[in-house]
Amino acid sequence: AAAEHKGKIIMHDPFAMRPFFGYNFGKYLAHWLSMAHRPAAKLTRIFHV
Repeated sequence: AAAEHKGKIIMHDPFAMRPFFGYNFGKYLAHWLSMAHRPAAKLTRIFHV
């Protein structure tokens, strides 16, 4: 998020990807979350370590 650095202001950017998205991030995230409801989709397993 350095591309949008505004000094001592706290920004809500949990993925630090705001400067790289040219479209609605909510729609992007909703698209990938909707994949869980597609039976033919082969999703990558996600692990939290």
